[in-house]
Amino acid sequence: MIITDQTLQQIKLHYTEEYQKTLRKLKEIESVLEELSGVTVGSTTEAPVALDLKSPETNTSEQNLKPKRAYKKRSKRRGRKSVWGDFILKRLKSVNRPLTYNDLANHAIVTKNLEQKDFDKIRKALIAAVFQLRKAGGKVHTENKTGTRDKYVLLHKWMGKDGKPLPEFDAYLE
Repeated sequence: MIITDQTLQQIKLHYTEEYQKTLRKLKEIESVLEELSGVTVGSTTEAPVALDLKSPETNTSEQNLKPKRAYKKRSKRRGRKSVWGDFILKRLKSVNRPLTYNDLANHAIVTKNLEQKDFDKIRKALIAAVFQLRKAGGKVHTENKTGTRDKYVLLHKWMGKDGKPLPEFDAYLE
């Protein structure tokens, strides 16, 4: 591999700039250390100890006494609420019957004017939203259709006390 003179000049220029930046940073660090050389650190159990910045081995116990940096507390709420949760609940109430994930995805494509090519993505988003509605809120329930892999999504109020769908909704599952 042959390197041209122009490439060599660019490489040299780059590393010269990096070298200059590093030297400026080192000078800044040296000036801060010189300012701190006369600072004393107070301790609750001992008399104040002068920091010796030239030998770091002697300051290990003093460094442990420094308070740690305060970290920003994170909010305990999860991210934004999915737009699909409300859509699922409204759609189930409006049609007043259980719907499969495919039916929900088709309804979403039609009502929200989405692309048909995004069917799989929409279906996966709906499955995740149903899981959240089922797990967190207990607002919906899923039932398998007998003899198929299809799952129906039912509102919780459509379920009987025994955990089975009410007779008028059970007819859709067979």
